[in-house]
Amino acid sequence: MRTAVLMFALLASLHGAITDQRLAEIFSPFRIDRAALSPNGRYVAYTLRDGDTVSVPTAAVDTPDHALTKALAATDSLAETFHQPGFFHEPAEVRWLDWLDDDQVAVLTNIQFLVVRGNGQQGRSGVLHVIDRVTGQCRKIHDAKEAAGNLRVLFVHPENPHEIVVQQGDDVIQIVSSGAKPRTIDRTELRRVTAIYQQQRATARAAQRDSRERLRTLLPAHELDLRRDRPDSGDRALYLAQSVADPGGFIVHEPASNRVWDFLRRSTTDSGQRALRTENFVFPSDDGGAPASGLLVFPVDPRIRRAPLVIWMADLPGRTADRRYRPEVQALAEFGFAVAVIDETKTFGADRDALAAHLARTIDLLAEHYPVSRRSVALAGKRSGAARALSIATRPARSYRAVVAVLPEPVTGHDHSESPQLLSPQDLVASSRVSDCAFFVCSWPGPPQRPLPLPSHSAALGAAELLRRCGAMVELRKESDDVRAARPAALAATFRAIESFLNAHLYRYSVELKEIDVVESDVPLPQR
Repeated sequence: MRTAVLMFALLASLHGAITDQRLAEIFSPFRIDRAALSPNGRYVAYTLRDGDTVSVPTAAVDTPDHALTKALAATDSLAETFHQPGFFHEPAEVRWLDWLDDDQVAVLTNIQFLVVRGNGQQGRSGVLHVIDRVTGQCRKIHDAKEAAGNLRVLFVHPENPHEIVVQQGDDVIQIVSSGAKPRTIDRTELRRVTAIYQQQRATARAAQRDSRERLRTLLPAHELDLRRDRPDSGDRALYLAQSVADPGGFIVHEPASNRVWDFLRRSTTDSGQRALRTENFVFPSDDGGAPASGLLVFPVDPRIRRAPLVIWMADLPGRTADRRYRPEVQALAEFGFAVAVIDETKTFGADRDALAAHLARTIDLLAEHYPVSRRSVALAGKRSGAARALSIATRPARSYRAVVAVLPEPVTGHDHSESPQLLSPQDLVASSRVSDCAFFVCSWPGPPQRPLPLPSHSAALGAAELLRRCGAMVELRKESDDVRAARPAALAATFRAIESFLNAHLYRYSVELKEIDVVESDVPLPQR
């Protein structure tokens, strides 16, 4: 009895370390989201969120802690000027940012307008500003109020960097500059300037190939995204460096001197953050098939010898593991779970049995080389990843203790008859496997799903009924509409429920006793 009490105390301490505030921070908008390097390589412009406002400061690369100028770009109140059924609150953001020259920065924000057209009302979003680096003056040069649709910047004109190629709606392409009225161009002209732009972009990226390879040796588990792909005269490059469980930040690299500036962190609110370790893994196949590869994230200071393992299924099948930041992976890892994101090559295609066998082999290999449990394993994913997690759990290749499926809500008023079913009776032939697994199906607190042929939370209801008929335990959680405006808090609440679910089903204490470090009897029970 004494051992059981101490064991519960230890595990509660392990999983209670991440606070609700920290969990909401993980799902909050980045404090610094975008950045761009000036053509001469001396200055960086970046977006900065402070409360409900987003501004664009500029700073010298050599003195990054001192902002030279700062211009207000947008506020949350302007980004949500209209509310109608089907529209969802979006915080203010800069959707595009680039330099026109060494002193002029162009930004596109998501400020919205409610436009009356005929007998109805339509939403339009997008405002183009030009910010002067020297004075900090911000001038509007174009907006979507009178446009044929939302504004979307395609690229800076490759022959005249003071002009911006903008798409309005579906068809209208215009050239916008700071000193003249926009002019419309036809498809022939668009193809010509696009070809020039793509050639210049390829040339710039080829010139930075050596720089990228050097940085990869320093940051092997990070995704490096070049943020300046124009053939300018500067000899520095700006990268966004991020990993699957770390939002990362922007770094400047000077290949000639091999000097690196760790310039800007995307998220600076790291209160209570748990130290995580991210590693690439590759295990060759014995029979010449696809290697077992991907990313593994686990706590640096685990309290138990072998952490329960959560396999996070990628949103898109048949791809290598996405190295870009995923807040869901970071949240699960900070809870104390080891989280693996597996490469799903095109070898498997739609063959779920082959993918299930590949996952089973990968789990055994991970347990051989890393401090993770091969018995306490869960599958998790959202959207298409959730559908594959549900399907793979029914395959006979391996038994899983839990499955978490996070699915978006469908748009009301649309026909979703083409939406694929999550499970069919044929999927449940291995019902003995399913009955040992617990299922948690929840809706994603965010914008309603567009009417696309993707699985939604409503499609999960039929799957839940099939699972229950096979003796599986199924929990359903549906977010109410009134929590969607406070999206970070709603996501935090959803993942707190996921944590409780995984704690209940991944820790079977009578089985896992040898993998737990039992503490002394005088340790008090933690307070949640």
